[in-house]
Amino acid sequence: MFNRGRGADVANLSDGRVFQFCENHFKFQNTDRVRHCWIMQKQFLGAHTSTIIHGVTDLDHAVDLGGTIGVKSLREILLGMKTKEQHFWPLFIAIDYDTFGDEICAVVHLGLIAEATTVLSYLPVYLHTQFGVQTWQWFSLECKNEMSNYT
Repeated sequence: MFNRGRGADVANLSDGRVFQFCENHFKFQNTDRVRHCWIMQKQFLGAHTSTIIHGVTDLDHAVDLGGTIGVKSLREILLGMKTKEQHFWPLFIAIDYDTFGDEICAVVHLGLIAEATTVLSYLPVYLHTQFGVQTWQWFSLECKNEMSNYT
């Protein structure tokens, strides 16, 4: 999950990220380059953590949000979210399905874990307020019932 990402140059995805710690060449890397890549990956993994997103049925289901926004998936919306204090800094680095389960995990910087947890706790309500009723298509029935008290 950490070494793959979506890039702006791949399929014209906005706000994408590409993490490439070691280049993919057909030749062997020298020892210094491998050591440097290992240090970069260790620093990245030490500064970030993953959190689970509950209640989502499909991350890549495209929904027409109307207006100037158009058709977006939940993955695109979440990767486009910025932090509260620094509007150019992304809140989530990467979002993907867990390799060994059916959970959806988001990679977050350790300094932003409180803000990300708050956003994810009330994500259906926040998206309903921002984009309308059609965003409930992304969430399970249990999540809708639980969040019905907040809308």
